[in-house]
Amino acid sequence: LAITWVSANRYLSQSIEADLMWTGDSLDELIDEELAETRYTGAPLGRVEHYRNPDKLFTFRSRFPGPIEQADPDTLVKCLVAYNAAFAQLGDMKGDDEESNDP
Repeated sequence: LAITWVSANRYLSQSIEADLMWTGDSLDELIDEELAETRYTGAPLGRVEHYRNPDKLFTFRSRFPGPIEQADPDTLVKCLVAYNAAFAQLGDMKGDDEESNDP
């Protein structure tokens, strides 16, 4: 199981990368901070992988620790909320241009 953020928008993916480069922030750390805000107490998520998948979607992915059968819904929701909150602050996700905000 993995927590993912995907977009077909190359510009949006690049704007996220550029934001991280210019700020020096680590996406792993941003997600960990957001997880702490949700009071997540599970094992850490895997390191964020960034790639273009076979469907040509720009993908950011973190492996969920452990089997899905052992994950309770509240824990999964906290992971999704943290992922969303971390990405909402990056690149053109935080901009006013609705066209570039297509996750």
